[in-house]
Amino acid sequence: MNKARDNDLNKVLISLREIFEIFKGNGLQSIYLWGSILTNEYVPGKSDIDCIGIVENINQLKLREKINIKLLEYFPDKDIGIHLYSLVELNGVKPESRIAKVIPRKLFLRSFPESKKFKWVIGIKYKKEDFQEGAGLKESIEIQLQVLIDYYLNDFRDGDFTKFTSIGKRLLLIAHDIHQIELGKHDFSYSKIINNINLDTSTIVKTVLSLRTVNWNDDPAKYKTLFIETIQNWSRKWLN
Repeated sequence: MNKARDNDLNKVLISLREIFEIFKGNGLQSIYLWGSILTNEYVPGKSDIDCIGIVENINQLKLREKINIKLLEYFPDKDIGIHLYSLVELNGVKPESRIAKVIPRKLFLRSFPESKKFKWVIGIKYKKEDFQEGAGLKESIEIQLQVLIDYYLNDFRDGDFTKFTSIGKRLLLIAHDIHQIELGKHDFSYSKIINNINLDTSTIVKTVLSLRTVNWNDDPAKYKTLFIETIQNWSRKWLN
């Protein structure tokens, strides 16, 4: 049992419920937690805390900044934030929010809302049948590679390393999908993914896991070639 994780989780749940009461009259429909805080791989003081808010329409996406300011008041010493996805985006309207662009609807709906990756906190509790079907494994790989190409690759190639961690984590998720195609469906785990590596995934998985152990505290330029070549190699294989 991870007592430190459970302590953080309980504090976050209480705070998110209070925050929901503040903003529910402005279009906030519900709040979910997702990510490592729901697992035993959460490391207090190092792991970030990710929240998802569902709003009714595009115009209400601007609530994100106000909610994040409030979260900072509650947790000034934690890396915590909320992303907002609108119901119209989840139902197929052109994405406007940042999260809908980097985690497109079909990829998001692959696991939202009824999976171990998400924990309902407060508000409307959505069901899988409320939305269209999410992406399959192969389509998931294709979507994630296309996002890397469209939103990350050019800046990273030009020396902008602000998304270094995001790229590494996404490459690890793509590797997990590749493993699932080969070995059958299984849950993602930082501690277990190393057991499923193959020739295509071995180097990048080992590299990203090693970066995670030092909390990504290394020079991104050292990994530029590997990250770019991995994206290019996988794109040639999966996007053609």
